Parts: sequence; C-alpha cells; structure tokens
Amino acid sequence: MAQKKQTEEEKRFVLETKASLASDNEERVIAKLHELKSSGKACLFPSILGLLEQSRSKSVKQEVILLISNIKDQKCVPFIVDFIKKDVHNDWTSRVISVCWQSRLDYSNDLNTFIHCFVSGDYQVALESFTVIEEMLLRANLKSIRKSKKLLVDGISKINAEKKTLYNELIKVLDQGISNSQAENSDL
Repeated sequence: MAQKKQTEEEKRFVLETKASLASDNEERVIAKLHELKSSGKACLFPSILGLLEQSRSKSVKQEVILLISNIKDQKCVPFIVDFIKKDVHNDWTSRVISVCWQSRLDYSNDLNTFIHCFVSGDYQVALESFTVIEEMLLRANLKSIRKSKKLLVDGISKINAEKKTLYNELIKVLDQGISNSQAENSDL
C-alpha cells in the first residue's frame, strides 16, 4: 500500500512539474528548475531540455544548462544525447555538448553522435564534440573507436576549411585511442 501511494505521489509530482515547466510564467519555470536540482527525475529530462527549444527566456535557458551541468544520474544521458541528435544547429547544442565533457557522466557509448556533431555542426559544436570524444576514449571499446574513426573519415567531404585542422587532430586522437585500446587488449 505504501509503495502504491508513493507511486501515485511520484506521478503527481511528475505531472505538476511538467505543468510548471510548460508555464508562460518565467519565475514559476525558474523556481521549478531550482527545485529539480535536488529532486529531479530522469523522466523529466525531455521536458527540461525542451525548454532550450521552446522558451524565449534566456534566463530559463541558462537555468536549464546550469541544472544539466550538475546532474549525476547516468539515466539522464540518453535524454541529453537525444536532444543533441535532434538538431545539431540549435543555438544551445554546443552548450549542451560542453556540459557532456565537463560532467562525470559516461558518454562513451555515444561516440558516433559526437562524431556526427563534429562533422555536421559549426566550429563551436565541432570543438565541443572533439573534447567529448577525447574525454570518452579511455572508456570506449576498440570496436566503437574504430567505427567512430570510419564515420569521421567518411564525413571528410562535409568538413569545411575552418574545421580542417581540428579534423586532422581528431583523426590523430582516434588513432591514439585505437593504439591504446589494442595495447590494453593484447595484455589479456
């Protein structure tokens, strides 16, 4: 009975939170985002990240970035990755990607998403993606790193002159990741 009551309370909390986040009242949205820093649930992340696309308020968007910079729940990673995949050209995508490399969350299973962002995004998105890839190589497996390199090499025709030097450096980083991973696996 207590578990059923808790589930009903959680459902109510999620519904009330989504309603608050959908509000036109900027102060209400920001207050709810502050509350979610300590009581947030991964299932709310689509609504939270949706504010980066839907809200006109720069203050609300900055609060969203601040909130996602402090998350420690690995269950939130798929929602963040889905947001990044949705639109690499969104004004806030580079900020969200920068949160990925600054956090302690593991994005090593999503290297291909960051390769895509590197290839398709502007210079800032590419730079932030480069950093995530570099940070996650120690956690990634050899097969994933090789696949990422192939995707990067296949995307060379989309790399503009501005990103060419960064592209060449990322190839070197991936090659080093492959070498390191092979060395680790040869010890087994």
